[in-house]
Amino acid sequence: MLRTATRALARTRLPTTPRTLATLTQVPISPTAVTDLTTTYEATLTLLSSNAIPPDSTYASAVRALTTRKLEAVRGAGTELGAVEEALRRIGEIGKGGLRADEGIEGALDTARDELSTARAMAEWKA
Repeated sequence: MLRTATRALARTRLPTTPRTLATLTQVPISPTAVTDLTTTYEATLTLLSSNAIPPDSTYASAVRALTTRKLEAVRGAGTELGAVEEALRRIGEIGKGGLRADEGIEGALDTARDELSTARAMAEWKA
């Protein structure tokens, strides 16, 4: 019964107001979250382009394609948090096989930071 009520509540559309708290943790969302996300995606692509990781490797090719897709979606959405989250939902980064639908930009930023960290580790292991 609680699940049914939770699902019904989740489908309820509330008036669109700027979200200021992270959905999962209820801590304030950084006012620079969109910029931080863009910067993290760009850093990952820069690292992959530096030949620190063989550019024709499966890992580099896959991460480059995914990160480029996400970065283009974010750039296309502009700087407004809700628009960026919606763009990430459209490409499946949030909800529908990506992050949980309630993770929002904070989840996308965590994932982007994890991927950058992994890319740095891959570059180190290659050296």
